[in-house]
Amino acid sequence: MALAAAEADVMFAGLAGRPVVALAVSGGADSLALLDLVRHWALRRASPPELVVLTVDHGLRPESAVEARMVAAIAAGHGLRHETLAWDEPKPATGIEAAARAARYRLLAAAARRSGADVVVTAHHRDDQAETLLMRLGRGSGIAGLGGMPEARLLDRGILLFRPFLDVPKTRLVATARVAGFLPVEDAMNADPRFARARLRRLMPALAAEGIDAATLARAARQFRRADEALTALTQAFLDRALTTNALGMARMPRDRLAAEAEETRFRALGAIIAAVGGSGEAPGEEKLAALVTAAGAGTPFRRTLGGAVIRTQGGDLVFHREPGRLDGTEAALPRGYAGRWDGRFEVAIGGAEGITLAPLAGRGYAELPERFRARPRAAVETVPAFRREGRLVAVPAVGFATPGSEGLRSREVAAARLGGSRQAGGRLHHDRE
Repeated sequence: MALAAAEADVMFAGLAGRPVVALAVSGGADSLALLDLVRHWALRRASPPELVVLTVDHGLRPESAVEARMVAAIAAGHGLRHETLAWDEPKPATGIEAAARAARYRLLAAAARRSGADVVVTAHHRDDQAETLLMRLGRGSGIAGLGGMPEARLLDRGILLFRPFLDVPKTRLVATARVAGFLPVEDAMNADPRFARARLRRLMPALAAEGIDAATLARAARQFRRADEALTALTQAFLDRALTTNALGMARMPRDRLAAEAEETRFRALGAIIAAVGGSGEAPGEEKLAALVTAAGAGTPFRRTLGGAVIRTQGGDLVFHREPGRLDGTEAALPRGYAGRWDGRFEVAIGGAEGITLAPLAGRGYAELPERFRARPRAAVETVPAFRREGRLVAVPAVGFATPGSEGLRSREVAAARLGGSRQAGGRLHHDRE
């Protein structure tokens, strides 16, 4: 049964008020149904958004260019903007599924930004969600992974990825596309046994016969996601109570407070701290985290590196800071007006300054600092961003150092600071020094 207008109104409520909405449309039945439903939903709005149709051509099949032109013709027939996004980078010999997915989202985010959209809508459905759960179960994913695909997540800075059909079976989207008069294409790769998702898709009828159908798996994913959200909230509450951070990107936590928490909270808290302090945004794997949890609870001094972070004991505390040896020491020239993220940890901006370069303070930079700015520990200080002009050190905002004429040069530690909410180490440097 095709989806009705009243159902679409509920599903697309989150799109109301947006001036531009980007739709990811491949030419398959599900994405063509998305195009038809969103187009009619927009026509029912008093102030409809502009719709932009985006088609990614991965270049993996000879038919893909023809399919992109078909979608372009459909969009033009409805007076909609369309852009084909070509993945023209060299293709990897292995891991093509993951590489293609990463490229698709990167291309979609960039195109959405160019078009003025702050949201990309995809047609992932309940069957996709069920397959995702099975794939992650096979990889031994934890609760977060078993939660499957979220309905909405941040795709890129300022760009939201929205999946309104995760509770909708594919059969209803196929019916919707048929009622709309579309002749969808079928990607042969969807049935290619070289790919894990295609192999799982072939197993679904047998699993359904045992009661493990797409609806059951999607329901399990929702339950896992709710559990993950609850555990995430508990972990954040613990970090807000127990963690302190400073302008150097360091974090500190009493060992006894960590030991008093449930094991899952300990794993999550340490993973989140390392992801932030190490600059990668990703927690270490289960086995490495387990070894760290054991060491943290043993009560004996230790020092180790993990995920780009140094973790060591100091008295009764665990102290975390960026690993100096893992930093990219390249001195980058910044264009006038530059603002962005550095090393995944600091937001930096140079205002109207010219001739500015940016690199870690490491090495000779620490020696160039006047004595009163040489905060401790040195290993952490050397990982903060330092601004230079013509090779001369002009500003290290994280320690409060600035020379005359460098007032517009700014850095603000954001990664570790966000872990502990508004808590800040007493007597330490403020997070937003110029």
